[in-house]
Amino acid sequence: MRKKKVWIAGCTVFLLLLICTVLSLRVEKMMRIEVETVSPIQCTEEELIDMFTLPVSCFKEDEFGTALYYVEEREGLFGKELYVVKDENAAVMWEEGNKAYILSQSARNDQGKLRKIVDYSAWPLEDGDAVVIAGEE
Repeated sequence: MRKKKVWIAGCTVFLLLLICTVLSLRVEKMMRIEVETVSPIQCTEEELIDMFTLPVSCFKEDEFGTALYYVEEREGLFGKELYVVKDENAAVMWEEGNKAYILSQSARNDQGKLRKIVDYSAWPLEDGDAVVIAGEE
C-alpha cells in the first residue's frame, strides 16, 4: 500500500513539473517583443553607389548616443530564433527629409545580405532581446 502511494505522489509531482515547464515555454514565447522591420534601399545615383537609405525613425536615441537595431537569426534551444542586435557604429552620413543615408557596411551582414532593420518596437529594445516580426509567425 505504501509503495503505491509513493508511486502516485511521484507521478503527480512529475506531471505538475511537466505542465509548469510547458506553460513557462509558452509564456516565454508570448512575451517576445513585437517589432516592425524595414530593408535598406540602395541609392541609384552613381556617386552614392556605396550608400543606402533608411527611415530616420530606425535610429534610436539612448543615454549612450544613437544606435541602429537589426534582427538576426540564431540557433536557439528549440530551433531558429530571432534576436535584436544593437549597432552603435552605424552612423548617419546625412539626413534628407525623413530619409537617412548610411554606408553599405551598416546595411549588410557578414554574408553580404541586407539586414532587417528595426523601424518600430512595442517596447524599448536592448541588445540580445528575443523578438518576433509583426505579421510573421
